[in-house]
Amino acid sequence: LQASRNPTANVATEAAAAAVASEPRILEELHKILAEMSPECRRRSLSNLFSQSQRLILEAFVLGHRRAACQHQVPLATPENIAGESLVVKAKVEPSKRKRKAEIDNELPAGLIANPQSNGCYYSAQVALGSLRLLSRSDRDLPRVKAFHAVLMDIHGKLAGTQGAESDFELQFRSAVEGALLSHDVDARALGLRFYVSLKPTWASRPLRTRPFNFANEADFQMGVSAFQRLEASRGQ
Repeated sequence: LQASRNPTANVATEAAAAAVASEPRILEELHKILAEMSPECRRRSLSNLFSQSQRLILEAFVLGHRRAACQHQVPLATPENIAGESLVVKAKVEPSKRKRKAEIDNELPAGLIANPQSNGCYYSAQVALGSLRLLSRSDRDLPRVKAFHAVLMDIHGKLAGTQGAESDFELQFRSAVEGALLSHDVDARALGLRFYVSLKPTWASRPLRTRPFNFANEADFQMGVSAFQRLEASRGQ
């Protein structure tokens, strides 16, 4: 080897061997430098600049580093490559999740929504009446959510004949909800009843949507009714 032909280099090589054997940080730096080289340049450097003992030490370090990386699922790469690898893994997982959600949605009756999670699939019910949207809480029990949907459909039926006039809407909405809850022997909190408004005025380029309002909270209910009335009034303006 080149180091063995030069006494000074040989002393430096043996000192380096002792240093790298006792200092993992040096091994990590060497590993990074070698990883950035081309295969041919890396081969020449290992052959010409390292003794056999150094190569064995470095080889053991690299193998151990790879095993640890596999166990923790951390790629041996720069931060940029790590970010890229994360995106690749996500790209492989997300389409599968979307496909599964689409498959579940296709199997569900209209008005039921699936939301697959790592701990199971959650379901919720949603019913539309004009610009008004009624929502139930999410639950992993599909039969229970189907019962929620039946309550929302009952509310829908009771409201279907109303005109949404400002003077009447609050009373009509409250009466329809309370009547449906009584018929199904459930309360608004257990149902997780919320509502929001979604409509597209003539002057808007896309639909306007409010946040969900909690029917069981009187202040929130009043805010939701007010939002509904204001947006309905702005529809043709």
